[in-house]
Amino acid sequence: DALWSADIVLLRRVSDRPTPFRGLLHHLTTWNILEFKGRNVSARIRDLDLLVELGLGIDRRLNQERARQKQPSLEPPNVSFWYIANHLGKRFLHDARVRLGEIEEEGPGVWRSQILLRPLFLIDGRTVPVERDSVALHLAGEEAGEIDSALAQVIVEVPGYWETYGPLLKALHPNVWKEATNMARSKGKRGDLDLTPFIEDVGLAKLLALVKVGDVIDTVGVRKVVKELGVERFLANLSAEDRQKLKERLK
Repeated sequence: DALWSADIVLLRRVSDRPTPFRGLLHHLTTWNILEFKGRNVSARIRDLDLLVELGLGIDRRLNQERARQKQPSLEPPNVSFWYIANHLGKRFLHDARVRLGEIEEEGPGVWRSQILLRPLFLIDGRTVPVERDSVALHLAGEEAGEIDSALAQVIVEVPGYWETYGPLLKALHPNVWKEATNMARSKGKRGDLDLTPFIEDVGLAKLLALVKVGDVIDTVGVRKVVKELGVERFLANLSAEDRQKLKERLK
């Protein structure tokens, strides 16, 4: 859920036991500072400077909190920085090597480096394999057709994912929705899902920023969009020409 509400996310592990993850998330450390770039935002090399600067500040404040609680400071290898973008091009990776030095490819779409003994991960959302660990990442990204199909299959087949991620798939990837509903019905699951709880949780404005506006309006209805925006906000964003047309229609 954090992917929909912030560019920077702090993810903290609360247990020292091994995680159940086998894919992307098995790299998680005790503290993880993630910067997530939206589907329409290009990766920028300067973002790495800002991520590390902010991450070190978060690290310092969290360790100050541990000190007040009379707990030992967390060692640097237990704090990681993540830069997650829909696509990392060759130029970005070249510039990242210049800035960071050695970068190792951990797997498809995952590169690892370190700075001040802290792991730093570079994630290419398009390239990371579609699996249960990476569903949220692919939902938030702009995908190719073959990835969309694999995404629908994982969401339908993994227990609990259809109810959790189905509304997101419907809102963000309407082109694959019909295929997904057919798969769900074949497995005895409901094909129709109500988007209302998801929209109320995420917020219509944030949803509109993530997807094609026409798709959202077709899904939720024009009346709900206008009600959410409010009449004053709606009118304030009309051009002079559109306002004149509205006046003529009202007459």
